[in-house]
Amino acid sequence: MSWKRSMELMKQSHESQSAPVPHCPYCGSTSITVVKKGFGMGKALTGAAFLGVPGLIAGGLGANKIKRVCLNCGRKF
Repeated sequence: MSWKRSMELMKQSHESQSAPVPHCPYCGSTSITVVKKGFGMGKALTGAAFLGVPGLIAGGLGANKIKRVCLNCGRKF
């Protein structure tokens, strides 16, 4: 086996071991963005209506969760 051929095989082996590309589980697109969820005003108002001031804390529940959004189909996962 020539030196050039062995280098080609090593390169192909290295490329096949690279990390998998994330994709949308719905449409298969690789165009994905990551968004951070913020304070939910609707949850805060609903919580305040039922529980008063302590219910305002409900608007902050899940505020730091990270969601992935497909730029092709728009679905969140």
